[in-house]
Amino acid sequence: MCRNLRIKAGSGGDERVERDGGSCIKIALMKKGAPASQKGSLSAFKAWTVNHMKYLLGKLDYANKHGWTESMFSKFDDVSEDNWEYGYGCSGVPLSKPSSNNERVNNQQIFDETTQSWRHTTMADKFCKPVTQAAIDAYEEETNSFEVGCKVPDHNGPLAEGWEANSQWKADPARHMPGVDDGEVSSDHFGDWADFTNCMKGNSLLLIDLIQIQDLRLNLLFKVQCN
Repeated sequence: MCRNLRIKAGSGGDERVERDGGSCIKIALMKKGAPASQKGSLSAFKAWTVNHMKYLLGKLDYANKHGWTESMFSKFDDVSEDNWEYGYGCSGVPLSKPSSNNERVNNQQIFDETTQSWRHTTMADKFCKPVTQAAIDAYEEETNSFEVGCKVPDHNGPLAEGWEANSQWKADPARHMPGVDDGEVSSDHFGDWADFTNCMKGNSLLLIDLIQIQDLRLNLLFKVQCN
């Protein structure tokens, strides 16, 4: 989750190098909603987010002073056991402090996927849930259980075989096929594979032509250089 975030940190403006949100690690700053000696619950963290927003938008007046809105904290609305763990945060998401005179901290920005624009970072952008070994095992199990969905049935030898039509071979019924264009294979010989075979044959001939053209260019180039 953190790696998918787009961040611009430090002093400067739009010219700053974009980076990702780092890794989900333990961060003391993220121990919100419970005393430091206790592990907080999700419900306690949610209650803290409400007070946190009121403090920034109201008491510090970020709404009027810096144009902050509740939408900048919209990720708090989606916080759940699936994406949050007490005390964990994205290491590469610095918190913006727009009231500071320090240019290295007063304009930390994140690209907001909802508004498709850059804005100041908030605590709502920082919380995360670390990947567990169980999740890794489940992913590997799903990956290893992949099965090819278009595999042809087991068989010995070719699925079908035959010649392409050639109207000049009138004495050979295997090549002279009324109703079949020259160069095409017959559905009498290839059945359901006829269209696929004609398509593959056409692609093969195209590749051969491209190779021959490249060989011709190399031959011409060699002759020019020799002369």
